[in-house]
Amino acid sequence: EQLGKPGAISAPLFVYAILLCLFVVPANQYGVSIFKKITDISFNRIVQILLAGMGLALINKGFHIWGELFMSLHLRHPLFGLG
Repeated sequence: EQLGKPGAISAPLFVYAILLCLFVVPANQYGVSIFKKITDISFNRIVQILLAGMGLALINKGFHIWGELFMSLHLRHPLFGLG
């Protein structure tokens, strides 16, 4: 609906779209060629490794957030903190 209005597609947006296509299409073809070469077991291992890595990153982020929350509450406590 918005793209039908005059001036909805500006020159920079058009340039970004062209550049995006220049990078995405070859990357997509490369990914498909790799996918065709690997076996089901290899694919499952790759997916499990990626999921485990993302899970560890989320756990690490969670510890970081909870650590900051604990420290902010700890510093404001009248017995332990400054204020």
